[in-house]
Amino acid sequence: MKTLNHWLATCLALIFACSALAQAEEVLTGDQIARWMKSQQAVSAWGAANEQVLEKYEQDGSTDSDVFAMSPQSMLAPVHAAGLYNELGQLLAQYGFDSPEAWAELSMRIARAAMALEVDAASEEWNLDGQLAEIDASPNLTPEQKSTMKDMLRNNYAAMQSMIQAPAADKAALKPYMAELRTVLGTDEPD
Repeated sequence: MKTLNHWLATCLALIFACSALAQAEEVLTGDQIARWMKSQQAVSAWGAANEQVLEKYEQDGSTDSDVFAMSPQSMLAPVHAAGLYNELGQLLAQYGFDSPEAWAELSMRIARAAMALEVDAASEEWNLDGQLAEIDASPNLTPEQKSTMKDMLRNNYAAMQSMIQAPAADKAALKPYMAELRTVLGTDEPD
C-alpha cells in the first residue's frame, strides 16, 4: 500500500513538473474527472496487489524532489519493468482509458488543477498586504530587517503563485469535484 500511496502522492506532486508546460489541451470535462475518480479505488487495489513487484522496479534512492521531473512515462516505468503494463491497461480500459499513459496524463492534469485550486485558496487566506503591514509596524525590526523580511515574503508569495500553473478552465471544471476528490484520495480537508 505504501507504493500505491506514494504513487498517488506522486501524481499530485507531478503538477509541479508540469507547471511550465503549455496548455494547448482540451479543457477537462466532468466525464473525465468522474471516470478518473471512479478508477482510483480499482487502481489502489491493483497497486496494493502488485506492491511487492512494483517496489522492485522503483528507482532506488528516489526522493520527493525527483517527483518534479516525472512524466507519465517515468511514472509508468515500474509498471513496464514489472511486466504489468498490459494488466494495468486492461484495468483502466474498464474506466474508458485508452492506455495507462492516457490515465497518467489525466492524473497529472487533475493533480495540477487541484493543486492550483489549493494554492489559490491559500493565497486568499494568506493576506500578503496584511503581513507586509505587520512587518512595517513592528517596532523591534530595523529598516534593513524590515526590507529583507518583506522581500523574502514577496518572493515566497511570487514563488507560490508561479509554482502551480493550470488553465482556468481546468480549475473551473475540477472545482465542483474537489470535496469528492479529497475523499477519493483520502485527503479530506475542508474547502
